[in-house]
Amino acid sequence: CTTLFSGNLEKPHRQYYNHRMNEWILPNNRLWLLLFSLLFGHSVSAEEFTLTPGWNLLTPSVSDTQALNKLDAIDGVKRIFSYGSSDKRWHYYDFQRGIGDLTTLTPLQAVWVQSTTSASLQLDGDSAPQNGDRELLYPGWNLITLNESESSSETRSRLAAVDEGMALETLLYYDGSQWGVPSTEQSLTTGTPLWVAM
Repeated sequence: CTTLFSGNLEKPHRQYYNHRMNEWILPNNRLWLLLFSLLFGHSVSAEEFTLTPGWNLLTPSVSDTQALNKLDAIDGVKRIFSYGSSDKRWHYYDFQRGIGDLTTLTPLQAVWVQSTTSASLQLDGDSAPQNGDRELLYPGWNLITLNESESSSETRSRLAAVDEGMALETLLYYDGSQWGVPSTEQSLTTGTPLWVAM
């Protein structure tokens, strides 16, 4: 395979030459993520989110350094809010005005995105580690993304074991339209947004 970069230098366009068909082809992005993962031992993943008009609660689980640039490139995305568990305040970025203190997305930290149009967003990068959701917990309220599919009682036990000096006081989950308290044996799936009070 021969590699050719065409287009401008800011956004290289990678193509590969198919000798059998005597033509240039563009590789499948997901295939290259898998190949990279196998070759270099990283758990690289791609995840896609659908934005709708209004506020969207996104639950990224990969480390994509270009996440904010990708959001900025979508016409209609106005602003994004992320709750900082460590400093207990909301961080934001206003794409229309170009102001705000949010500079990156943290894997497993749920974020609110305001959009005026429907669009899709793909994030690519290293997957969050197992129990990575526990690493985001601090005393007080925390807005995180569940990293395991399990019952709510298992979630409570796992998150409560984060630190001997902290106890889990309240667990709320988002079902796509409202927040609620899960029943003891209710199943919670990977990617479920959680408000956790420690």
